[in-house]
Amino acid sequence: MPFFATTVTGCFIRAVFDDSFSDPPQCVAEIVSVIEMKHYYEFGSKRTNLVLNLRHAGEEQIVTLRSVSNQEFTKSESKEWKRAMIAAGTKVPTPEMIASKEKSIKEALDPTFTQGE
Repeated sequence: MPFFATTVTGCFIRAVFDDSFSDPPQCVAEIVSVIEMKHYYEFGSKRTNLVLNLRHAGEEQIVTLRSVSNQEFTKSESKEWKRAMIAAGTKVPTPEMIASKEKSIKEALDPTFTQGE
């Protein structure tokens, strides 16, 4: 997908935010940016040098794509995320913000190119 960084920035994902535990917990985090690193690492059957700068309740951390879950948020994770956001004084996304991001994701999945592109 040619628009990966632009599309995923601002999305909320389920990921391991702090892997200092032997069984690290998953949490809801916002993708702040996508960063290209010098070194490549294995990701599934491919190699990539992309990492994500995530934010959870005002704290940021850089993680590999391997830290991202393809599972939906659990209800308890969603509640914990909202509680942590409010405690940190961070805004929770509005339904309008979510709808706008959904629209940009759909457009990226089915792009329309002009002759100049």
